[in-house]
Amino acid sequence: MSVTPPEKEIIVFDKNFISQHPCKFFIKEGKTITNDDGITVFNCNDEINKVIVSSNNNPLFNVQCNALNYPIEKLTIYSDNNNAKVISSLKIKRSFLKKKFIIDFFNKTINKNESLNMECDGSYTSCEIYYGKKKEGSPMLCKILKLNTPSEKDYSIELASKVDYLFMVAIAICQMKLNLNTYHMTSS
Repeated sequence: MSVTPPEKEIIVFDKNFISQHPCKFFIKEGKTITNDDGITVFNCNDEINKVIVSSNNNPLFNVQCNALNYPIEKLTIYSDNNNAKVISSLKIKRSFLKKKFIIDFFNKTINKNESLNMECDGSYTSCEIYYGKKKEGSPMLCKILKLNTPSEKDYSIELASKVDYLFMVAIAICQMKLNLNTYHMTSS
């Protein structure tokens, strides 16, 4: 299944982060986020809280877990490098077949709170983000994959046009935390 743009733009951080066409980003765990051309667009400043900064070193967001336990049930994305303003929250939705999360956010395009659905495999190596429910035929806005090849890329983020790509990067950082939490808990 390929990514599909929503009818209306999804702006969470800023309209300057709206993808004009389908695009790809790559995350080098704890270091950089690059675009499809290999250009570094964001850096990771803090390994624990995943503070992501712009190319001029301004903090853009940070990701916090509800607690360092297994399984992680809630992740929160905050603006800047403090916890003053919540941008989005991911909450686990109980399911037997897949790991599912509800992603709550404020869409600046329509000035309204909305939700996305995220479905992941059991080890969080593959996640799909839908603008609604998958079983109802909602468009898949983004696909995040953990790459299993030794390279400068640990995760890929494929997203549709008309979507705030900084928001999808933030969700990918959340997925990375979920994957690491699963890995550490199952290997100890």
